[in-house]
Amino acid sequence: MSAQRLGPKALRRIARATDLDIVRGWAWGGYTLYFVTADHQHGWFDKKTGEWGWDESPQPHYSSCAELFPTP
Repeated sequence: MSAQRLGPKALRRIARATDLDIVRGWAWGGYTLYFVTADHQHGWFDKKTGEWGWDESPQPHYSSCAELFPTP
């Protein structure tokens, strides 16, 4: 299954739960959603339990990261 971009409702839900400025999110099905913050930190959010954390694996940058956070 390919990544699906999250809509505004899901992004607001993650932002409320984490108190972070969420700019984009993705999901591959299931309860775990993935997001990126305005300061370009990647994290995950479990929509069933409300738990969340930072992605500790090597950063999974998406093509949209270059769009959102261009390097000079």
